[in-house]
Amino acid sequence: MALSTYFQNYEVSGEQRLIEDLILESIKIYGVTTYYIPRTLVNTNDIFNEDTLSIFDDAYELEMYVKNVEGFEGEAISYLDLV
Repeated sequence: MALSTYFQNYEVSGEQRLIEDLILESIKIYGVTTYYIPRTLVNTNDIFNEDTLSIFDDAYELEMYVKNVEGFEGEAISYLDLV
């Protein structure tokens, strides 16, 4: 990808840090604590490409911002996308 000489984003690091701080603060205010649990495949069936036995050893705590708690929307456009 070619770089434009008109836009040099690396010179405004103060503004970038401000936006990052605002995003992190909004996640801490409106976010929820979730856990990411990675799956270790133990017995994989090559014919059906499924795992009949999995092991879940670790859990990592994450703070996430949930956009919609009503349910899965798929590719539908919500009101927040239009604002």
